[in-house]
Amino acid sequence: MRDLCKHQNFLDNLKVCWRSEHDNCGECPKCVRTMLALYLLGAKSQALPKLDSLTKLKNFQAENLGGVKFLEDAMILAEDVGNRTVQRILQRYYLRYQIRIQMKQLIRMLDRYMLGGILGRISRSVRKPDELKMRVTLRGS
Repeated sequence: MRDLCKHQNFLDNLKVCWRSEHDNCGECPKCVRTMLALYLLGAKSQALPKLDSLTKLKNFQAENLGGVKFLEDAMILAEDVGNRTVQRILQRYYLRYQIRIQMKQLIRMLDRYMLGGILGRISRSVRKPDELKMRVTLRGS
């Protein structure tokens, strides 16, 4: 991102949003991530609103490995530029993600070893049954 910030024309035409075909919404996680990186690097983009309030970081939640990787990179960047406020906010989100993952693992282990997997079977039978109907088999049906 530091290298990209050297080219203002690129930043002014940056399109990262998945919600909008034409503009960046400035609210979705991808927009907020990019706005945060620009904020930390002291760069501006006409294509994205300025991150004027850190409350927008609430829109960002680490739900997958990509989100966690961003959190790790953003924490390092915040530390590099000396922004302890942003670093602490991101560390809280990172800790929440780690706790959530460990709780899921604990529940899976308890289910597997103490309940014989009954919770997993119930979860699979209730969760997204329509997706199971749309599965493609080797026979093509």
